[in-house]
Amino acid sequence: MADNHGPVKPPPGIIYTDSELDQPEVRPVELAIQRIGIYGWRKYCLYCSTLLLFCLALVNFGLMLWVIDVMELKASRAGPMHIRESSVSIRGDVEFTKGIVCNNFSGFDQEDLTLESNQDVRLRAVEPDQQGGSAVTLTSGQVEVITPSFQASFNNSVYFNATPQRLELSANQVLVTSASGLVVNGEVQANRLANNFVLNQGLTIESVGQALTLQAAEEMSLVSQTGDVTLSAFGDVALNAGGILRLNGGDYVLDSLPTLTTDVGATAFQLCVCASGRLYRVAAGAVCTSGIALCA
Repeated sequence: MADNHGPVKPPPGIIYTDSELDQPEVRPVELAIQRIGIYGWRKYCLYCSTLLLFCLALVNFGLMLWVIDVMELKASRAGPMHIRESSVSIRGDVEFTKGIVCNNFSGFDQEDLTLESNQDVRLRAVEPDQQGGSAVTLTSGQVEVITPSFQASFNNSVYFNATPQRLELSANQVLVTSASGLVVNGEVQANRLANNFVLNQGLTIESVGQALTLQAAEEMSLVSQTGDVTLSAFGDVALNAGGILRLNGGDYVLDSLPTLTTDVGATAFQLCVCASGRLYRVAAGAVCTSGIALCA
């Protein structure tokens, strides 16, 4: 290898000047350079993907702003739903698909509260141990209440109280408008039973096919202020008193007493009593022994 700094001898047939001969020989050197980065179609795909993601981000941001505007999302509300520190209020129709658990559920002032379901509506309150409690079920054909005690009140006054042992009605007036009346399979204890004077239908106490007992620990009165009092029976009517039995009236009419055949048609009779206490009558002026056969 020739020295680059020494004189260069020209090949034969070629003439060089002295200045050209004195310059060192320069030879090209090939260097292996490794390129760093993404080039070519990869770089094109990267730029296109970045541009597409940027466009999608702009679209999503615009959709988010549109949703916020349509649903009226704010710090304290979401559309018709107002979020407060201790409550959530919603104006309009609300649909619950998985039930709701809350301490208080109420409507707005001067507005109706409607609970509607295409199936049953169940309201349930349970004890902390998930045992017992009360439940109200509304179906298309009935209302079912399951509770150990049921109360109805108004202005802090209880006018209806029902337990398995007792039913109390504290209203000033209990009106039964059923065409068949009130049917009670047991005893009835009341201070007063009265009909509705406006309806002009009277008051009927009836026991169909069974005995009817009216009992009081002290006095009992049957009073008709403007009409009659009638006691009738298919069999006998017995009036028993431990003391005195008083019949006070202007007239006493005994028109069905046994009478001798010979005395039928008489205008006046005298009253006779058998030894058994049975009453019969004979014609006026006749002796009672004449009708002794009626005592048999």
